[in-house]
Amino acid sequence: MTVPDDDGRCGCEDKAQYINYTALQCQDCNATVEFCSRCNGPNQCYECDPALNRRLKEGACVCDSGFFLNATTNLCDPCNIPGCLECTDTETCEDCDEDSYWVDTADKKCVCAVRHLQVNDKCENCSSPGCDLCQGTVDSCVECSKTRKWDEDPLNFTCFCQAGTYYQDGNDVCQDCKNGCEDCSTADDCLTCYDDFFLNTTTGNCQCDKGRYPSTRTNCAACTLVGCADCTAANTCTECVATYKL
Repeated sequence: MTVPDDDGRCGCEDKAQYINYTALQCQDCNATVEFCSRCNGPNQCYECDPALNRRLKEGACVCDSGFFLNATTNLCDPCNIPGCLECTDTETCEDCDEDSYWVDTADKKCVCAVRHLQVNDKCENCSSPGCDLCQGTVDSCVECSKTRKWDEDPLNFTCFCQAGTYYQDGNDVCQDCKNGCEDCSTADDCLTCYDDFFLNTTTGNCQCDKGRYPSTRTNCAACTLVGCADCTAANTCTECVATYKL
């Protein structure tokens, strides 16, 4: 049966049908595209039946994300694999939801990405800054990120910045203190220096003794140029002894 549409043209009363102008009758959309619920004509599906967990893909109605085709029933069954977007059955995931911090595994499962913990069916952030692995709860850290310069405190299940680095709010990577500084609260506030350095209380920086320069972040080395009294690098003299000049 046809009825006038908003444009004054006749259309099928059943929205899951289209007008076959050759036969002059309404025909089902799913006659040419299985599970199609809206179409403009044969093989012109633009909407699949959402009640059957179907979506349109390349002109066909396929199982929606998180569902797979049950070959026995021809129905879309849920994957029932936390974090899975595409599966072939309830045991095999082909695509995990990376936007929600799920990653694929070699055995076709989904696990939470590093620095996340599965809580029910969601991946939650480990709450301790610098934590790569938390267990039980998000605030119980058992492994801190060495690549981001964190160490573990096994008694408190937290992470702390390695020697020579400091924590900056909002940054999950420990920042380097200035050369020679073993402990600092900010880049410009050194508290203690490595043994080869001394703390200049005026500038707040760690310095080598006169006649030595910082060869690494933790060590000073002697100036080696002949006649050099002080230097900033092995080949950069800034002051000569009395009988020499720059």
